[in-house]
Amino acid sequence: MDMDSFRDINWKQSAKTGSLQSKIYEKTTYTEWLILVNLRSESVFAPPKNIETIFEKLSFLTGEIAKEDITYSLIANMKTFDEGSYFRIDELNGIKSYRPVLEALAKIKTVTFTIAFERFLNHVRLYEKVPSHIIFTGETDALIDRELAYFLHRGITIYQLNENGLERYGKKAPAAKAVAP
Repeated sequence: MDMDSFRDINWKQSAKTGSLQSKIYEKTTYTEWLILVNLRSESVFAPPKNIETIFEKLSFLTGEIAKEDITYSLIANMKTFDEGSYFRIDELNGIKSYRPVLEALAKIKTVTFTIAFERFLNHVRLYEKVPSHIIFTGETDALIDRELAYFLHRGITIYQLNENGLERYGKKAPAAKAVAP
């Protein structure tokens, strides 16, 4: 498919058949979630108008995830200048992980240097561990949808956290139960 990278091509099968063949990945049984926070509103540097509402819902959601002992990481599209990477909290698990997330959400500066969410998703695709679930905040457009299609193609379950709550992302997927703050 067009979205497959060169590392996803099965070169031996391609040589045998004479056409490019992609590797098929099995879903992992290890549950790890990746929460992606979009601090940008469309193509401008300003944060979305509803960012405080999103933070409230994200606080509630991470509390519920912590109760279920699900391992998760949180990354925002805010550049950090000390390491040249993005604002992140890695591999949290359990109820003790809830406090650092609340502190981090309180410290996030919404008026800071952010990168376009589609470029951020491309970075995640190339450099982050493959999770079983992705939760992202904010709205989508054609470029963001194209990047998210790669994750769907890999069998990753994706949810969108917006003003309505938590909804399953994708055309064929039914909506999930909404998250209440």
